[in-house]
Order: sequence, then C-alpha cells, then structure tokens
Amino acid sequence: MKVQAFKEWSSLCELLLKGRIAGLFRKGGLADAPGAMSGPLGEFWLHPTAFHEQRSPLREGWEVDPSTVVWGQKLSPDQIPLPAWCVTTGCYQIQDLASALILAQNSPWTDQVIETRFRYRAPGIYFHTFRVYRPEPLPIVADDPAWKGCKSFHEVNLSNADFNLTPVLTTVEYRQEILRIEGLLNPVAFA
Repeated sequence: MKVQAFKEWSSLCELLLKGRIAGLFRKGGLADAPGAMSGPLGEFWLHPTAFHEQRSPLREGWEVDPSTVVWGQKLSPDQIPLPAWCVTTGCYQIQDLASALILAQNSPWTDQVIETRFRYRAPGIYFHTFRVYRPEPLPIVADDPAWKGCKSFHEVNLSNADFNLTPVLTTVEYRQEILRIEGLLNPVAFA
C-alpha cells in the first residue's frame, strides 16, 4: 500500500511525539514547487531525517538527545522508522515576520531559522497544525535514494496497513493547544 511520508527533522518529530508541539513552520524545500505548503497537508506518516538539522540548531531548552529517541535506536542506516501518523487540522499563512517570531517564542525554532524560512523565495511562512498519533507496531521502511534531497513529501510502500493509532494528546489537550496557537496568531479575536 502506497502512502505519503513527510520529511522533517528527527528532533522535531520527537517533539511532536512527546506532545510538546502540535504544529510545524513550513515553507517547502528546494525540490518543492513554490506554494507547495500553502494548504492543508492532509494525512501522512512522519519520516524523520537529519537533513539540515545540524546546521540549524533548536532553541535552548528544546534540544533532543538522539540516544533517548526510542523509535530511532537499533535501526540499520538503510531502515527508516515512521514514528507517527499525522492528520492536518489547520494551515495558517503568516505574512508578517513579527507574528511568526511571536509564535516561535514558545517553540523549538530559533529566531534565525524562522527569519530564514520566512524570507525564502518570497516573504511569508505557513504554520501547519497536526493531530499526531503513535502507531503500534512501528512501521519501518527501507531507505530509497529517490527520497534524498530537499523535498518535503515522498511515497512509501507499507506492506502492513493495520496499525493501532494512539493520539499523543487527548482531545482536550489538543484543543487547548490549538486555542493557544490561534490566540498568538490572531490576538484580536480574543480581545
């Protein structure tokens, strides 16, 4: 069965799986068409990658120790774990850098990372919110050279499509986080 996988920093995947974040800033990679991130991203598996991660560290206090990432341990280099199933719940287009930086203050992204992504190609950035689920058993796929490079999505072939999915955050916790995000992006609505 072919499904979509979304490449993201392995540390951000882990923060999603711990429930510390409920969304991601995205602009799209070099291999993505302009505007590829401009709408809801649908449903997908998370594909953790170290691509770009070493050059753009996380904000102090948000670092992830790779030795504590259970789903990434004891895998050979040609095996890719898919540690989460995600369902997009929102897509916010942020047109001013100040709003993006305010949202980023309680998140793993440094101001430099946000500003670089904001200015890439054309001013603006998207923030996508996801409901994140842990799968059991953990899907593992063989690495494919076609997945290399700076692109966000690729197809994976899963031999087993029967997974028990457990939400990372309860429905109440998730709604509270979405309200917090919306309050930061649109503070007038709560005045």
